[in-house]
Amino acid sequence: MNRQKVTALGAALFTMAALVAAGAMLRSSFRLYARGGARVTQRADWARFAVGIAQVGPHSAPLTIVEFTDFQCPYCRMLTRRLASADKRYPGQIRLVFRNFPLNDHPAARAAALAGICAARAGRFKPMHDLLFSLQDSLGILRWSELALRAGIRDTAAFGRCRRSSQAQAQLTRDLSAASQLGVQATPTYLVNQFLITGTLSDSDFNAIIKRQLNSSRGDVTH
Repeated sequence: MNRQKVTALGAALFTMAALVAAGAMLRSSFRLYARGGARVTQRADWARFAVGIAQVGPHSAPLTIVEFTDFQCPYCRMLTRRLASADKRYPGQIRLVFRNFPLNDHPAARAAALAGICAARAGRFKPMHDLLFSLQDSLGILRWSELALRAGIRDTAAFGRCRRSSQAQAQLTRDLSAASQLGVQATPTYLVNQFLITGTLSDSDFNAIIKRQLNSSRGDVTH
C-alpha cells in the first residue's frame, strides 16, 4: 500500500471516528432532555414559527422560545413559571413568542386566546398573559371586560370589538395552522431555538437545555 492510500485511509478513519463521537454526544444530550417523558426533536426551520404579535423580550436576544399553549392548561401554567424564572436568571437573553393552541376540552381556552391576542394589539399582552394564567380556574366565569381593566386596558369597548373581530380570529387561525405544520397535538409544546419539546421536562433538564442553548449561541460549548 503506497503512502497516498495510507494517508487517505487514515483520514477516512479519523472522519468516521469524529462522526461516531458526534453522534454519541447528540444521543447523550437527547437522553438528558427526554427524561420524564418529554419528547425532543429538532427543526431546522424553527425561525419561521417565531412570528406573531404576542412577544416578550428583545428581538436581539440569543435565545428564542416559541410557546404553543392553552390558558386553561395547568402544565402550561407550570411552564410559564419556569420561563419567568429563566428570564430573571438570564435578563435580556430570552425572547418569548407566544402562540395559541386552545384545546377543545377546555371550554374557555379559545375565548382566552382571543383575549390574549387583543391584549397584544392594545400593547398589554404580558399583563393579560400573567392574569389569565393566575386566574386559570376562573376563566369563563369572570367577565372579559373586567379582565381587560385589570390588565391595564382602558378601552374595554374596543377590546370587546377586537375579540369579536375577523382580524383576531385570523390571528388565532394562523397560530393553529403553524401548530399543525409543527405537528403539535398537546400542550405545552415549545421550541427552544431549534429544539422542539413536547411534554413536561424536569426542572433540571429544562434549565440544562436553556443554559446549553445560550452557551451555544455565544460559541461556548464547554459548559
